[in-house]
Amino acid sequence: MQGKGSAHIFVYYQKPGRYMPETGEWEETKNAQKEFVVSEGEAKLRGKGMFFLRLTPPGKPITPTNQSDNEVMLGEVHENTHNVLNTVITTVYSRFIDKLEGNDWGDCEPEAKKEFNMTFNKFSEEVKEAIKSLQQPLNLTAFPSNLTKDAQDFVAEKSIAKDKVQGMVDKFEEIFNSWY
Repeated sequence: MQGKGSAHIFVYYQKPGRYMPETGEWEETKNAQKEFVVSEGEAKLRGKGMFFLRLTPPGKPITPTNQSDNEVMLGEVHENTHNVLNTVITTVYSRFIDKLEGNDWGDCEPEAKKEFNMTFNKFSEEVKEAIKSLQQPLNLTAFPSNLTKDAQDFVAEKSIAKDKVQGMVDKFEEIFNSWY
């Protein structure tokens, strides 16, 4: 309120649970402590939360007696923020941008307007592609088991024959090239 500190804050309630590092998932538990988190985004969000963003310059306090629409922005965030971002871009912003008329662009040059639209559309497509890549399972080729002992010896700096080292390098190159 005083214009000091971070310009943003996240507020959310977490269901009781604990993080399971071996699976990378949260396990809900009945006896775990309930959390009401107010943070600057350091904890992982599960579910939904709210954010408040101070739009005033640093050091300028928010005026509590006036409407603060131009001083504080608030919104909802989700644990799958990338999906929400894609939805907002494709269903909200793109429709507004498509319907902008000539006078809505003010003094913007036609070339700048064209460049903005191209950049916006490219960004929108990149977000879609990033989401697709996150949703597809990642299939990694296993390192051949017959070379595992040689690789362990190499890592342990034990002496191994040059042809075995070259065989491992060739196999790694083959695996990496298959990813393209």
